[in-house]
Amino acid sequence: MAKKLNKNLVIVLSLAGFALIIVLSVLMIMQLKKTDPERNRQMAEAHYEQGDLRTAIRLYGMAWQNGNDERDLVRQGELLLEFGDERRAMQAWNMARTSNPALVEAYEKPIELDLRRARLSRDNVTWSRVLEVSSKLKEQDTANALAHNATGLALIGLKDRDERNEREGEEALQRAVQLAPEEIDYALDLMIHYYQKRFVAKQDGEFEEATRWEKKAEDFATTLKERFASAGKSSTKLYLALARVAGLDKNDELAMSYFKKALELAEDDDEALFDAKFGLGQYFQTKWVAALRRTGKTEQTDKLYEDAIARFRECIDIDKEDCGSYIELAKMYRIGEEFEKAWTVCEERIELGLKHARKGLTGIIEVMQWTDL
Repeated sequence: MAKKLNKNLVIVLSLAGFALIIVLSVLMIMQLKKTDPERNRQMAEAHYEQGDLRTAIRLYGMAWQNGNDERDLVRQGELLLEFGDERRAMQAWNMARTSNPALVEAYEKPIELDLRRARLSRDNVTWSRVLEVSSKLKEQDTANALAHNATGLALIGLKDRDERNEREGEEALQRAVQLAPEEIDYALDLMIHYYQKRFVAKQDGEFEEATRWEKKAEDFATTLKERFASAGKSSTKLYLALARVAGLDKNDELAMSYFKKALELAEDDDEALFDAKFGLGQYFQTKWVAALRRTGKTEQTDKLYEDAIARFRECIDIDKEDCGSYIELAKMYRIGEEFEKAWTVCEERIELGLKHARKGLTGIIEVMQWTDL
């Protein structure tokens, strides 16, 4: 009897020991998963696809801590930017750059963000920061087109500090186009620079100089029309830029012909079509506001109002997720004193949810705050 009990006890203890080993193994595997950077990345992207940016950001932080791969910080910065936290995004990229000075992406991301800021604010502090980081990027990669483009834009933005800046800036923009001739954005920056030089010369009464710059701009625009002749996003961007230039020149007929061409080239590409319709909507919007201030409400302003609203509505039909169309449409209704419609448009977008659209929430809330029902 005692032997049987001892045997049973041994079996029980053995089974208990085996079960304990299994539990410990499972716990160890779970812990390993928590400290496995690749697993962290997979989970982060899964949460990102579900719209859970907070968790995705945290998991990329864990991936960095567990794997010391600076690319995790770069990706975390991208998610922080999408979440609307520009300050922490910059911190993540700066940390990546400090840890790995050779990582090109750690320079490119903050340059892209600061370029967007500088184009809007045009303040010397931001342009100086763009120049500093783009110069460091050129040290790491002398053939980096973004670095040359950003350097050029920054030098032109800082032209008041040194008369040589503008000439050197133009050369840097040209270099960016040489390095990446297929990149439409770099080409457009150079083309717009030529047109701006023409505009300034004309304002200053230097008509011969204005004619010289206009020829340079037109010749380059012709080159770009040939280079980006195929339908798609790049050619659409080109004709939208030309339409805006024509609009600034108050040449409405030419502007509309360029918008028509942009729409034709964008027809089979939803993203390009969205850009074309949004650009046309903004064009009508600008003309409507200007006419409203100049003449008050008239039949002409009513037509511009309806045209702008129709274009922004078409943009929403193409991409219901994009917040920009809702914001511009709501602004139209607010300025037109159709406050209930403005509020309804904002509610439409909020009801869709804000997956991957956190930055747009600020604009929607701002419109709602100024919409007094």
